[in-house]
Amino acid sequence: MLHRLTGNRELYLKIRGLAREMRKKSTKAEDYFWEKVRDRRLFGLKWNRQFIIQCPIDPDFTKYYIADFHCHQIRLIIELDGQIHLKQQEDDLIRTERLCELGFNVIRFSNKQVLNHWDEVEDCLREYLQSKKDFSENLLTPPFDFSENSPPTPFDFSGNSPPTPLLE
Repeated sequence: MLHRLTGNRELYLKIRGLAREMRKKSTKAEDYFWEKVRDRRLFGLKWNRQFIIQCPIDPDFTKYYIADFHCHQIRLIIELDGQIHLKQQEDDLIRTERLCELGFNVIRFSNKQVLNHWDEVEDCLREYLQSKKDFSENLLTPPFDFSENSPPTPFDFSGNSPPTPLLE
């Protein structure tokens, strides 16, 4: 949900309807990913699916993107790419660059990776979280307790660079 709507309201309502329809008609990979991350099942993080992101281009024009999955706590977008993305790689690159300019991080996985190699997807996300120095400051929900008396977590916060997205 957008906190502040500054674009064309009619367009936003159409995009919102499209996002709702996309949630109803999700791909097998999206359904599988959602089952793995919903209800804070993955590292205690809250995820949204088919999340609308407002991108003001100039005062008179606002573009909207619908991210497959979004985690607000760490400003991470996950995009799952099917066969269609092989034909629109340049558009995907532009979209990713624009989202990064807005402060999001984007990791792309192929549908095959999600469906056939979930352990690798989960490892990539774990490595990404380990690379986030401020992760412990932003994550306020269980199951992680970062107080001095808590047991060690799987995250070392060493400042390693984020993993390279898995692409086929």
